[in-house]
Amino acid sequence: MSATHPNQDHRPMVRLACQVQPYSYGKKGSKSLAARYALATPENNFKLDEDQEYGEIWMGDHPNGPSKSAATGVDLATLIQQHPHEFLGSKVAQKYPNPTNGKPQLPFLFKVLSFDKALPLQAHPDKNLAAQLFKDEEKKQGGEHEKFVDTNHKPEVAVALSETFEAFVGFRPAEEIVQFLRDVPELRELVASDVSSSPELDRELKETFGRTFDADPATVQRLTESLVERVEKEGDAALGEIGKKEGLARVVKKVLGQYPNPSTVDQKSMFAAIFFMNFVVAKRGEGIAVPADCIHAYLEGDCIECMATSDNMISCGWQGAMGPPDDASLFVKMLLHNPGPSRHLALPTTTVSAPKAQSGKYTTEYGIDKFMEEFSILRVDLPGDAKETIRLAGPAIYIVTRADQGVEFSIGSDEQRATLKEGEVIFVKPDNDLTISGVRGGDIVEVFGAYCEV
Repeated sequence: MSATHPNQDHRPMVRLACQVQPYSYGKKGSKSLAARYALATPENNFKLDEDQEYGEIWMGDHPNGPSKSAATGVDLATLIQQHPHEFLGSKVAQKYPNPTNGKPQLPFLFKVLSFDKALPLQAHPDKNLAAQLFKDEEKKQGGEHEKFVDTNHKPEVAVALSETFEAFVGFRPAEEIVQFLRDVPELRELVASDVSSSPELDRELKETFGRTFDADPATVQRLTESLVERVEKEGDAALGEIGKKEGLARVVKKVLGQYPNPSTVDQKSMFAAIFFMNFVVAKRGEGIAVPADCIHAYLEGDCIECMATSDNMISCGWQGAMGPPDDASLFVKMLLHNPGPSRHLALPTTTVSAPKAQSGKYTTEYGIDKFMEEFSILRVDLPGDAKETIRLAGPAIYIVTRADQGVEFSIGSDEQRATLKEGEVIFVKPDNDLTISGVRGGDIVEVFGAYCEV
């Protein structure tokens, strides 16, 4: 970007400096994609420590990790609140103010996650529950908020950036859980269940699932030791037909190795995840939706993540250094009762054509609208000698995820131009014709964008 413009933040594109979150589940040092991306922007002032875990890099105006204008150092949140129509567009600004304080805000938070340890077993409350939890905490703490600091929901999506991405997402089909109950004696004893049919289990799913968290630690430890002993001897067969099909013995040993403490809910979480939740393995570019109240836990990989702007999370296991687990009864009560195969949460993709994307062959849209409305995600894949022009009616944030020679972003023929390296991030204001092209002589480039239109 031109360094001579009198106020670069009022140009159509604003290059962003973004914050890294050193969460304990992140990959260490330069193994973390989030850390490597942070290094790409000098204005991040990021110092890499090879012994530190780096879990996420945030792109947006969230107060716990606000992005800044790389040129001026002004917080994106400040720019949006001072100039909401310029940065958001009038329709987005009017439809998605902060539901707690009414201030203008970006309705989504865009992230890159990089982790080799399971994230907490968690769900994000829907709007009604979020408002109730906010109100209850305010009353209990005399107007103060510590955990539930907003009234918004937090549906999210993840798109794999690594060659494989593993996660637990949503309840399994009832017939699969029944099969586990038949095949795995430790599970039968843990939940004290003799359910023999899928319809019966479907009616009792939350109650049966909740028993995994009600068992006393001594019982959980004994059953865990029994299961591990059988896994060591029998491999996947110790987990029955589905265990053999999905290769779950490796996953059991993996999560127990990461979270072995029987005095916490970590071993209970292993039973809850393995036997009640869909085990998802996604390839690079594949995405999955996590609606409000949907139970999930990401296991390993690198991914793009986007969510409605909120801090609300209720978790009940695999906490690591993130504090004690929440009340298990609240966690179980809130969960979305929608058992089914993970494919019903998979994000469909379509090729985008004019007027949104001019070429009609380089831009892919992820089908998010059936799950949530605050944001959309697109991916631009370009040969080194090609270009794509995109026009969006709302705010957008782009990150370069592949580029050997760089990617050129331009608005108009001479109005504004910037060449970004892999890992760099740019904010584009509404109603601009953004042209993305590879640098001459470069290989294929890839850019992900998150945006909101009304």
